Amino acid sequence: MVFSKVFFKACMGGGFVISEIVFSRGYHSFWNKTFPFLPRVSRKLNLEKVYYEDYAVLDSSPDRRALLNEFAFRIFEACVRLGVSSPKGIPLELQVEIESKAVEYIKSLSGGRLGSSKITPCELDESFILCRRMFDFYNYNEPGCLPNISPFFMGCGVLNSCYGDVVCGKTLYEIKSGGREFRSIDVKQVLIYGALSNFDEAFDIDTFGFLNPRLGIFSSVSVRDVVEISSGLSVQDAFYEIVNFLDSPESFQ
Repeated sequence: MVFSKVFFKACMGGGFVISEIVFSRGYHSFWNKTFPFLPRVSRKLNLEKVYYEDYAVLDSSPDRRALLNEFAFRIFEACVRLGVSSPKGIPLELQVEIESKAVEYIKSLSGGRLGSSKITPCELDESFILCRRMFDFYNYNEPGCLPNISPFFMGCGVLNSCYGDVVCGKTLYEIKSGGREFRSIDVKQVLIYGALSNFDEAFDIDTFGFLNPRLGIFSSVSVRDVVEISSGLSVQDAFYEIVNFLDSPESFQ
């Protein structure tokens, strides 16, 4: 089943909008009906995961990890953009700006509940370690490929425009830096990005990669396998189901 950009852009709407995070965490009836076997994919990812570094023994409080993970990713993005191989190569004033934006973003997700907004020296070290581990992964596993950090995906229907984590070659990576293995909700997020990218022809993606620099693990699976295992549909049909749901106002009443 083939759809044009005209169709894709026609489904863009105004008014009520949600984020891809809200969509992936909610609307269980849609996910359970269309992708009933998603847990099989997450089990596959964890059974086939590869350790590229030892587990990082870090001392931060679990309730601060979201902030430190976000800050580490933004520092990694700045390093790639500036062409430096270490966070220490980023000017101090830019680090301060990145910290402020990371704090603002995490507060928006937590309803303003964050505790101290200031990243301590020990927490800064932890974020830099996570950043280095991201560098290590891409240097050794994607040699010669410059990562496209925070790739943009055009919104559709009630779904707002959004940013993924990394596209490298034909692989879309989702980065999770918590103290856990990969879950179905992570697969939902890449399926959303994949559907948006497919209909807008933004990227040529044939593989989904999952990376956790804190645990030092990664796993990858073809888009086709993810869709067939979780839904039994073709890639085009599965992506159409996502876009069609987002463009159906009655789904969100």
